[in-house]
Amino acid sequence: MGSYLNENIHPDFVILSGDSVDWYNQKSHRNVYADLQEALLSCDAPVYTTPGNHERYSNSLLFLYTPFTNLTAYHRFLNPLSDYSFKYGNVNFIFLDSGYEYSRWEIQPQIWNPTPEASGLTSTQMYLLENTWGVNQMNQIISVHHPAVNDKNDTGLGALPNDLPSGNDNCIAFNRGAFITYCFTNNVSLVLTGHTHENHVFTTLGKETSNYSAWPLFVQTDSATMNGQKNGGRAVHIKNSAVLNYEYVPFR
Repeated sequence: MGSYLNENIHPDFVILSGDSVDWYNQKSHRNVYADLQEALLSCDAPVYTTPGNHERYSNSLLFLYTPFTNLTAYHRFLNPLSDYSFKYGNVNFIFLDSGYEYSRWEIQPQIWNPTPEASGLTSTQMYLLENTWGVNQMNQIISVHHPAVNDKNDTGLGALPNDLPSGNDNCIAFNRGAFITYCFTNNVSLVLTGHTHENHVFTTLGKETSNYSAWPLFVQTDSATMNGQKNGGRAVHIKNSAVLNYEYVPFR
């Protein structure tokens, strides 16, 4: 990925929106974070990260994804911070940890399907977003791993309730409405997310849109490395604090 970005995209910087590793076990003979560090160092541009649910996994076995709240390895090898922000030109970039797996199992009719929702944002995170990391006089772009908006709801036994216009499948649980409201009222243009391994651009109502200026927009993007023949990312172009486009770019 690093060589592709260097030769074809030439970004000012790179954002990884979580699940940068599959799982990590310090007793394993292979340190996946060391492999990731090597890959990131090959990139000519700075790389900014936010944690996902997989950075919390300490074992590859499905029923041994425990403890699934631990970010020790992520902080040690990749990034000491879970939440932070920086200004680049006239844009404020914010990175938030969207939490651990809150609704880990979703039992649907005829299938028991693991679709982890996230615990979401804490009250402390929301306070700091509103008073420290956020700069509502500027255009803001936020990176979190789990979406806040989807086009369908969590379903089946154990599903999370939803009283918002947009769907909540695979989304954050706590402070979802408060976060969406913050984005709507504080000059947030894009919310960049991963987790679903799908490409979508949603409005606050959970509707697909191609309107580049229907801010805020909630963007999901395919995996950069996972799918073999179907890998990619977003190339976000900004000029004078305005987002010109955020096109999906397949990596070939």
